[in-house]
Amino acid sequence: MILIVGSGPAGVSAAWPLLDAGLDVHMIDPGAERAGPSLLDARSFSERRESDDEQWRVFLGGDARLLENASPKLRAPEFAHVFRGYTERYRIASDGFAAHGSLAPGGLSNAWGSGAGAFTDAELAEYPVKRADLAPSYRAVAERIGISGSSGDDLAEWFGSGYPLQAPNPLPPPLSALSERHDRRRGAGAERRRFRLGRPQQAVLTADLGERRACNRSAMCIYGCHQRSIYNAADEIAPLRERAGFTYSSGWFVTRVERAGDAFAVHAVATNAETARGDAARVFTADRVLLAAGTLGSTKLALELLGAFDLDRPLLTTPVLTFALVQPEALFGPPAEYGYALGYLAFALELAGIPGAPEIFGGLLPTAGMLPSELYGRLPLLRPFARSFAAWLWPRLLVSASFFPARFSANTVRVRAGGSLAVKGGYTDDLRPAVREAVRELRTEFRRLGAALLPGTTKLSRPGEEMHYAGTLPMRADPRRGETDAEGRLAGTDGVHVVDGAVLTSLPAKSHTMTIMANADRIARCVAAKSC
Repeated sequence: MILIVGSGPAGVSAAWPLLDAGLDVHMIDPGAERAGPSLLDARSFSERRESDDEQWRVFLGGDARLLENASPKLRAPEFAHVFRGYTERYRIASDGFAAHGSLAPGGLSNAWGSGAGAFTDAELAEYPVKRADLAPSYRAVAERIGISGSSGDDLAEWFGSGYPLQAPNPLPPPLSALSERHDRRRGAGAERRRFRLGRPQQAVLTADLGERRACNRSAMCIYGCHQRSIYNAADEIAPLRERAGFTYSSGWFVTRVERAGDAFAVHAVATNAETARGDAARVFTADRVLLAAGTLGSTKLALELLGAFDLDRPLLTTPVLTFALVQPEALFGPPAEYGYALGYLAFALELAGIPGAPEIFGGLLPTAGMLPSELYGRLPLLRPFARSFAAWLWPRLLVSASFFPARFSANTVRVRAGGSLAVKGGYTDDLRPAVREAVRELRTEFRRLGAALLPGTTKLSRPGEEMHYAGTLPMRADPRRGETDAEGRLAGTDGVHVVDGAVLTSLPAKSHTMTIMANADRIARCVAAKSC
């Protein structure tokens, strides 16, 4: 029996190859559920805004404290249950770090940005595996979840190939004009440019796949996908339960893993009334354990198993710079009302003026599907004039979230002897110069494409706010205590494998979820080959 702790993208990606090999798989998760029925329906964002007298229930909810959080996803009432209770359960004490995670089936894929793409060999340089080792797993993941993107633009090879792609969502006029200008500049010179622009790879359907429907561009993406077009690992639990050999136990929070003779004992406590009707605690036994509880959760369980208390370990994150763009022609056109609110274009920029020439990655989003209040506090104008002006300007802008590689993060995590998890956030001293260089370069590049950075809208995120956590139990060719081997096996154990972001050795600016899923698939294939 193989036990998987967690039902997020890593957990479900590991389950499929194990079942295909004929092995018995038991998946457990805390099972945090929505308190009431979903408020989503077929109405678009603009329809809600124009005619729904109770639109606040969908866009804001009833918890005023959520308004203080910088991330729209974290504020969306549809996703309140996704984040609820996480820091309390794991006893996380954070210092200068936005610690988030999920106890819900599907994990953070309930509320993610859908970014996909494969790591290049350069991005895998510190790993004990190469892109060729991950290629079959990238293909398996893409076929299973559906990835849309382009195979022939400036970013196609950088994102990855060798797996099927659905067509990307059609570009709305402002972004289409920007893309066409870039393509003309690209065609004018054959040299490789430090700034590249193209279509992103995203785990969103533009054609039906199974019971999931294609994106209808209703612009409700930030608040929940009624079509189920955006991939959510929770949607895979039902088909997994139809497979012979698969058992799913929801409503159990794992508190520790320990060796029990030739097997492992996984201790868990009930998290809801239904599971607590019997025993409030339970011990699951398994021959092998795959930890897929999310980077922070898996790290806590792994380090407690090793008895590695009160030791700081690096925690990788990708700092985020946000800004808004304005195109003069868009100011005289109609406001954006429909679209895919999680992005249409992406860019990569090499910062030649920074040692090592690091590469940043960003997406360009129309503001259809976001409330104008996102701009109120960033305009260098006095209220209430700023509110009126922002309400007019906002739907005519483009916004960007630009990620810096984890070499600029300086976070640590430690498991205290008492059982709490201490996370301390920080950035390296050279991040600020890199941000200044990036803003200068981006201002120049977008000006050439007919767009201008809006003054006063640039903002650097707090450490951890982007929820790209990795690298606490990195894979190494020769792992030491607290590290893992190429099969995700925790050094010092024989039978505990970590399959989520904790084992990523380094973290580029590029979206990393698809690589987590592919690596979990690859590790599971290795485990299956040795277990059959």
